[in-house]
Amino acid sequence: MISFLALGDWGETTSLQESNARSIQSYEFKVDAVLALGDNFYDHGVESVSDPQWKTTYEEAFRPVCPWLAVLGNHDYLLNPQAQIDYTAVSNTWTMPARYYDKVFSNDQNSVHLFFLDTFELSERESRVNTLAMNHENLHQWYQMASHFHPDKQLQWLEHGLQNSKATWKMVIGHYPIFSPGPHGNNLELIRTLLPLLQQHRVDVYLAGHDHILSHQNYGLETQFILSGTGSRVAHPSLPTGIAYFRFFYQFLEFGFLDTQGKPFYTRILVPNSRHPLLLQSSS
Repeated sequence: MISFLALGDWGETTSLQESNARSIQSYEFKVDAVLALGDNFYDHGVESVSDPQWKTTYEEAFRPVCPWLAVLGNHDYLLNPQAQIDYTAVSNTWTMPARYYDKVFSNDQNSVHLFFLDTFELSERESRVNTLAMNHENLHQWYQMASHFHPDKQLQWLEHGLQNSKATWKMVIGHYPIFSPGPHGNNLELIRTLLPLLQQHRVDVYLAGHDHILSHQNYGLETQFILSGTGSRVAHPSLPTGIAYFRFFYQFLEFGFLDTQGKPFYTRILVPNSRHPLLLQSSS
């Protein structure tokens, strides 16, 4: 078995963050990695590798013992996103070797290929709106950042990696969701540019945060779209909170959401896309 837990938008010291930390610590199975889905530090990211939030919001709050594989969220871009990459060399657990990267987990019978994206770069409109929403004085900062973005290069990297992956399972991870029933809604830029790659290469799971909700949908497609954005904030008090879990086996994937005791309250089973015919055949 290859096992992951996943939470996004976790970067604030709240009672919800404390509950999720207890859930991680109470989970009964060995975890190969925690997938940190962005907005790792509210409200403006970190200034440097010595920013005190590394200690208070990450090390002390979660007491990490396994690798945390992280992506950048829109809040993480407001100060120094490079500091979160650089912290990889400082920490025994924090892993973000680049703004986008991939990693394969495997055992004798099974393999999972994880692709971590920088969706801030891939979704210019969403990123501009979120940057300006924090402070209108960020307009100049936004254009400075955007001038260094090369979304086509990142998409080409992803396409090459998906095309050449030999793993049983393929999972793509970003901060922004492609589809979301939450306040931010669907991302038209990612629907246009990223979704076709997921469909073409039969990606099993697309995992994101950003909206402070839990959601699982497939929208009639092969890919499962999972949103785990209640790491430290929730969109409305009446909504469920928790973290996502994934248990990959050779024949199937069990995934869902955990409560504050580390127990599943929502579970689904998935067969690898590579092991069955296309669900939607194009007409000729």
